[in-house]
Amino acid sequence: MRAKLENLEVEEVWDRAGQTRHGYVETGEAADEMMQRVLDPYLKDIERYQNLGMPPEAKYLCMGLMQGLYEFQYASKSGFKDWATDLPVAYAETVLEKWCAGKPKPSALKEIRNFIEENLLHWESLLKRSLLKPE
Repeated sequence: MRAKLENLEVEEVWDRAGQTRHGYVETGEAADEMMQRVLDPYLKDIERYQNLGMPPEAKYLCMGLMQGLYEFQYASKSGFKDWATDLPVAYAETVLEKWCAGKPKPSALKEIRNFIEENLLHWESLLKRSLLKPE
């Protein structure tokens, strides 16, 4: 995930932003659309794994995506990151909510909670709240 996000070019944000025939596109909106395009196939994979009865694969993909988003937020030197300041944590929450929608077992929820506590320190309170959200 981190590598795919680091491949996003800040110049593409600039190209997408501005006046269009459909109205004005803000740079933040353009960055959001670009990140969504990268993340969407993975969100579909989480759902697919869950539908196929492959909960460990869905869980590990969820963990990997959140870790990649976290590393992008805190370790990346990408110029694109400057236009997507709050997006990584928002998308980590989206990933977690998608995984939780598959109704994981309590043991898997505990494993994800421990993963968040150990690896995603700056996002811990927000993501743990997402684990508690009712369907």
